[in-house]
Amino acid sequence: MNLDLFTFHLAMTWNCKPMSP
Repeated sequence: MNLDLFTFHLAMTWNCKPMSP
């Protein structure tokens, strides 16, 4: 599993719609 890709996807999603966990 590529952590880089995972983080990138998360960053993109958060950038689009920032949500607090």
